Amino acid sequence: MPRPIPRVIRSFIAKKTEELQPLKSPKSSPDYAEKLNLATDLHAQGIDPIRWTAAQPADWATQQAFQKTGQKDDRHFAVGGRLYRTTPQVAANQAQGQDAIDVYLGADAKPVEQLVDIARVPLTHPAGRPHDTAENRPDFHALNLHYARVGVDPALAHNGDPLPMETQLKLQQATRAPDGSEIPLGIPGIYRGYDDGYFYAANEGTKESPEVQALRRKLATEKAQAQGDASAMAANDNDLDIDEAVARNHSDARTRRDQEKKKRLQSEKIDKVEVLFFEPAGWAESSFGHVAMNVDGVVYSWGPEGMFAERFGDYMKRNNFRDATGFALKLDKHQKAALKNHIASYGDAHNYNWAISNCADPIESGLEELGFPLGLALTPKDLRDALVYNKIVDGNVYTLYKADPDQAAPPFSSAPWSVLGDN
Repeated sequence: MPRPIPRVIRSFIAKKTEELQPLKSPKSSPDYAEKLNLATDLHAQGIDPIRWTAAQPADWATQQAFQKTGQKDDRHFAVGGRLYRTTPQVAANQAQGQDAIDVYLGADAKPVEQLVDIARVPLTHPAGRPHDTAENRPDFHALNLHYARVGVDPALAHNGDPLPMETQLKLQQATRAPDGSEIPLGIPGIYRGYDDGYFYAANEGTKESPEVQALRRKLATEKAQAQGDASAMAANDNDLDIDEAVARNHSDARTRRDQEKKKRLQSEKIDKVEVLFFEPAGWAESSFGHVAMNVDGVVYSWGPEGMFAERFGDYMKRNNFRDATGFALKLDKHQKAALKNHIASYGDAHNYNWAISNCADPIESGLEELGFPLGLALTPKDLRDALVYNKIVDGNVYTLYKADPDQAAPPFSSAPWSVLGDN
């Protein structure tokens, strides 16, 4: 009978076996490409990709101006359509700085991977993120009540101006009791983010809707009349009963919206949703290619003039000077309907910008709302690669729409950088 292997020997063998396993390349990480794209963008802006989340977000008014114009000054850098302040704390690291000097003296730029540990690049800033809106969230009423008590719209709370990042930890510690309960900060206009715990200053972008403000006035008036005391009107902002009613109103409004949305989606039947990728052409916005979406024979295209809808045949005829490739999205009927509604209404709340809100953004943001993490897609080619990577389309199954030879753009008529958008 063989002797049993002692436990210490088994542990030693297991450890050595683990050590002998081939090292997993960081490039195999599902978010490596997204981190690399972000690092490349930040490096171009003179920012350390590993330290960028220590930056102070720009105030709401500055963010709004950036959303409308796409313009920023040297005091700010941009990530994901939001501005952050450029400070020495987040400036390029030593290797990045040396590379910039070398390039200035005539050397070739080094790949970003040689200057930054891509695996350590954070993808999101800790402050200013919308709270989780999952339908089954058990503390949804508590979240609404939290914001009702400070007069902030829960859906807009992330628009608040974060207090200085270096003070956030101290504020969090000062407002936490030994038993873990929260101690109100007690400063008018300052509130804590329910999910992220950061402190923000309220502004025009966080105000409650006119409907909620009208509800507050109505309830305060009724209370004053019932009590025969006009001081109840002045106590509106600190009235727990009114705050409770406002929180319930937020919950009820969301329930109504969800029901209406489900009813609308159930009434719509969509058979085909196809993303169309057009080859680069010219020297302007289309020099990186173009992307549009075909929904049952109607093409939705986002451009400088806004969202444009046209019959498939007519749209393809107008664009027959270049090849296009169509990929059918692998979505269920509810997802298709939701994506169509998102695309069709995208122009109601967005302005076109070739850098931060270009032709790929409506489709990218619509799919991300459905739960598909596409990462940073700067060009149509980036979007196509993300769709294939996330298996939303089959990269080997597509429809090729060839250009009309008589209408095709002549050789060398496109910008030299158009190769970056080649399919």
